Amino acid sequence: DGIVYCSKIKKEALKINWQDTARAIANRIRAFSLKPGAYCLWKDIRIKLLKADILTADEKGSNPGDIGGKTESGTVVRADKKAGIVVKCGKKSLIRIDTLQPEGKRAMPPADFINGYRLKAGERFE
Repeated sequence: DGIVYCSKIKKEALKINWQDTARAIANRIRAFSLKPGAYCLWKDIRIKLLKADILTADEKGSNPGDIGGKTESGTVVRADKKAGIVVKCGKKSLIRIDTLQPEGKRAMPPADFINGYRLKAGERFE
């Protein structure tokens, strides 16, 4: 009793689907954090997402990005040192990425990624 078996995790299960809700994406990131690591692509660079938070209604109100139907899921709606990296998910939900790791690099906070890689609002994670 108390033992639970699951099937082997496939690589396809690790890739973030930005059409999912922010809650589903945050849960996937938390489930696979550190190893093997949930990931997405940005400019053909594989980025592991290690920690993320769902934005609350209060935080959404202060967000200048368009989270309506015009903005595609996976679009960065905010990228600055103060707010961090905010990405639109499915069902008009938002997630804030708190720790990420570009392929072959160390884990870093969003401010370091924004400075080093020049990420801007309007760009898309795939």
